[in-house]
Amino acid sequence: SGCIIGRDEAGLVGRSIQSVNEIAGEVIFVDTGSTDRSAAVAYQMGANVYNFPWDDDFAAARNFATGKAKGDWILVLDADEVLPDESRKSIVDLLRNPRHEGYVLKICTFLDRNLSPASCQVKGACRLFRNRHYRYQGAVFEDVTRSIVTSGATITPVDITIYHLHCLAEDETIARKRKWKTAAIERRLAAKPRKLAYAMGLEAFY
Repeated sequence: SGCIIGRDEAGLVGRSIQSVNEIAGEVIFVDTGSTDRSAAVAYQMGANVYNFPWDDDFAAARNFATGKAKGDWILVLDADEVLPDESRKSIVDLLRNPRHEGYVLKICTFLDRNLSPASCQVKGACRLFRNRHYRYQGAVFEDVTRSIVTSGATITPVDITIYHLHCLAEDETIARKRKWKTAAIERRLAAKPRKLAYAMGLEAFY
């Protein structure tokens, strides 16, 4: 099951869904309050579309999406992320003989519209895991790793990449998304000054 969340991503969500349609038995798109055609585009691309009231909580939205999944494995994406061809093949090969409950993939965030690897910020995140009711934690820095590990299961990194294409959106859309993210950070991390400073620093970097 491909599980995608997003808001006002009509220009990119179609690419995201198309990039996983070939390998996923189902794609779930959870719309967190779009005012554009995101939900309609996702539906036209064959996704199962759900609405989820946004409350500055990324983990809650992720858990709602994964809770709708029926597949044995879950692949998590944002609506402005895509799987390149080589990653689709690698995931198919990996799941023919899986040895772990979860896999850490590389998220490559392009920082400009040239989509050059030279201007790409890379981080690891557990985005592929068995569908065993694992739960995301953290309203802002949402992560499913702790849920998997505390259950006694294992996670390992793999050389599989997700492309984060947020820079391809219109400037106004990018600015609006940053405003939403900043509001969530300020609200959810107000009582944790160090995490708040780190999160705001990341937003300033982007």
